[in-house]
Amino acid sequence: MKKFITLFTATLIAVSAIATEPYTIYCSLSGASYSQIDYGQKSLLRNTLVNENGEAIYFNSIIGAMNYMSERGWMFMYEHKNYSQSVLDRDDISVSTTLIFSKQVTAPEQITEGICTRQMLREQNAE
Repeated sequence: MKKFITLFTATLIAVSAIATEPYTIYCSLSGASYSQIDYGQKSLLRNTLVNENGEAIYFNSIIGAMNYMSERGWMFMYEHKNYSQSVLDRDDISVSTTLIFSKQVTAPEQITEGICTRQMLREQNAE
């Protein structure tokens, strides 16, 4: 019986150690004022960042967006510039920037800690 308890305890410790192994997740912020977040959620519909009152969060600069995400445990990785050219006007080239972040988590619930989107708020209010 003593061997069984020792083996059971060792197995339990091993399983819990594996379950809490941190892993890296990623997200991106994009939009005119870096207000659209993509962290791999089911739908990107209504993915605008909002505050606790449901008001959209807009950043005045790239630094504001980076600080906001950093305060929530995300690390800035790089910015990706998307260039597109108008079909009608070849001189009209628009540039949009997407910020890429990473974060170490041990559970899926940690992905959205400190973050709220319109969709998340809508789901909370529906409950």
